[in-house]
Amino acid sequence: MAVRGVRRRAEPHVEGRQDPAGHGSPEQVLGAGLGFIGQNVRVSLRADEVWGFERHEIVVRHPRLAGRYGFRDLLDHYLEILRTKPGALENSTGLAAARKTGLFTPVHDAFWAAAREARGRAEGTLALIDVLLLHRRLPGEAVTAGMHAVLQGGSVSPDLVAIEARKAVAATGGPRPS
Repeated sequence: MAVRGVRRRAEPHVEGRQDPAGHGSPEQVLGAGLGFIGQNVRVSLRADEVWGFERHEIVVRHPRLAGRYGFRDLLDHYLEILRTKPGALENSTGLAAARKTGLFTPVHDAFWAAAREARGRAEGTLALIDVLLLHRRLPGEAVTAGMHAVLQGGSVSPDLVAIEARKAVAATGGPRPS
């Protein structure tokens, strides 16, 4: 049974971590994007997931943690911050966690290496971050296919990755991306 209508304060990437006031449980803080820091979001607790809503739109959806004060490092939660300091991506715990879970693939690494070579270290990392942000709107397999196609063409443009990823979604008969 889902618990509905619970309102909790959103925090950046700290699902279940203790908040500054000394409170904390998986139900009290919810990792959400930077646009929702300090705002109340409606939370729906499912058996194995936690959903956060802003009005009628799902703004965050995470696997539910097993114990109190646990946390999950998600690279997606850091992307807006990393746009201001792209050099921090290389040694970030979010990147290490994404690599460990297989969400950051060898194709991502190849795209990042090619982008840094073509655009320089900072601008190449920003290009990768733009591609990683596509994962919010498009399936991961489509984004990976888009990166692969763009690399085959000798480019490192995030815009071309988005176009190729949308083509991959259309080729599989998937829903139109937002």
